[in-house]
Amino acid sequence: MIDAVIAGRRRGVPTLRTAANGRTFATFRISAADHSGAYVLVSCVSFSASEFDPCSALKDKGE
Repeated sequence: MIDAVIAGRRRGVPTLRTAANGRTFATFRISAADHSGAYVLVSCVSFSASEFDPCSALKDKGE
């Protein structure tokens, strides 16, 4: 697993899912600029329940 700090805007709505072990996690995407200024779509996962609401509260780029 790679830990990273990414700055960008959320794209779409976060999705809550349940793992095989019964724990909930959220998946979402962020549009972020790379070192050359081109935008890339980054798929993200949050396993921390304390982060689900803040992830959902972020505005979509289209909003």
